[in-house]
Amino acid sequence: MLTGSADNGPRALELLRAAADRNEPYDLAILDMQMPDMDGLSVARAIKADPRIADTALIMLTSMGHGGVADDATDAGIAACLSKPARLSELYDWLGKAAAMRTASQSAIMRMRADFLTEPAQETVDCSHLRILVTEDNVVNQQVAVGLLEARGYRVDTVVNGLEAVEAVLRTPYDAVFMDSQIPEMDGYTAATEIRKREVGATRRTPIIALTAHALAGEREKCMAAGMDDYVAKPVRANDFYAALARWITGIAAASEAPPVVDKTPASTDDAIDPAALDNLQKIRRPGGPDLLARVRIISA
Repeated sequence: MLTGSADNGPRALELLRAAADRNEPYDLAILDMQMPDMDGLSVARAIKADPRIADTALIMLTSMGHGGVADDATDAGIAACLSKPARLSELYDWLGKAAAMRTASQSAIMRMRADFLTEPAQETVDCSHLRILVTEDNVVNQQVAVGLLEARGYRVDTVVNGLEAVEAVLRTPYDAVFMDSQIPEMDGYTAATEIRKREVGATRRTPIIALTAHALAGEREKCMAAGMDDYVAKPVRANDFYAALARWITGIAAASEAPPVVDKTPASTDDAIDPAALDNLQKIRRPGGPDLLARVRIISA
């Protein structure tokens, strides 16, 4: 990767614009949330407001925790917020994802937000003492899950593969784990089995809720056989999500008492985005956006 760096927001904008004028635009920018002169959100908004550099994919590094900036970051066009110090594996994973999402992310995120505007109002129970792990490598699905949890005050950690999930559960006594069934390095079924092996003789069992696109007959049984406790079909809907969590954490309420409906329609390979909905949102995307680039050029600020 070809890289550049700046020690403040105005300098970053200057470099981004100069590179665009040379027809050598940066593909991605890594922004610190707390910088002199302009914070990361202000820089992100300035980038997205300038047609010359608006296609730059954005990642935010923050020591403030995701909950305090997540909504503002999404509104500013930031693809991901990573807690500092960022782990190398997590950073590398997001570099590729953010670059690949340059032309699709905003439509996907807008659809996600539109979906949940009509969902039930959040409960008033204080959930700030509860800590949830989300294991999901799809950026849109991860943002859906994190957004739903943070909306109710949960503390949320994220990992992107099964190996990281097992390590995280060993380090931290999570109140529940949402586990994507199809993730890299180690799939969700294997990760759940490994977690259960490590719990043999322990005094507590961590609830594991599968996130799966395979809402078919037999999927629940497969999840249970792997050591999971429940599952939620993707694309995730708030009622099903909150209801599954409420079944395994005492003292919180579900969005609805109705059980989740099992959709027997075979899942699409694109489980995060409804193509029809994206078609309707094409007018929101900036016309003439470039194709995805094989080479990623990054500026960090």
